[in-house]
Amino acid sequence: MPALREHYRCVRCDSIPRWRAVIHVLNLCYPAWRDLSIFESSPGGTGSEKLKRECARYIPSHFGPGIELGAVFQGIRCEDLTRLTFPDDSFDLVVTQDVFEHVLQPDRAFSEVARVLRPGGSHVFTVRFVQGHATFVRAEMTPVGLHYLAPPTLRRVAKGWA
Repeated sequence: MPALREHYRCVRCDSIPRWRAVIHVLNLCYPAWRDLSIFESSPGGTGSEKLKRECARYIPSHFGPGIELGAVFQGIRCEDLTRLTFPDDSFDLVVTQDVFEHVLQPDRAFSEVARVLRPGGSHVFTVRFVQGHATFVRAEMTPVGLHYLAPPTLRRVAKGWA
């Protein structure tokens, strides 16, 4: 049976539950989110499209190996959550949707998110959790680079990025 969080699509906007949940949390807890400064790492889907369309101070980014951090490549800013190029206290909200389970050093990434949040700011995020499935580490960072412990899986990348 497919996970409803990925396949239970809205007939009006084609969104999936986790995208709707993030927008619901923003509407509930930050009703003026359209007037805030929002950074989203690895956006995708109708929830991210809504943020981009309705928030004038929305900055999306993707990580692109080999692309200079902070640079704009094919119209998209390149950022690494473990080494953000933004100054301290840059954003009211940081949004990550199903991103942190792919970060090799989540403690560094959470520290960076906290650093770029303004006082009183928040990190709104989702992480994939499947009851009954154990965490499976597929890769680790070594002094010589990324070492795969299992074959890499197909990953979603920004349009046009390889």
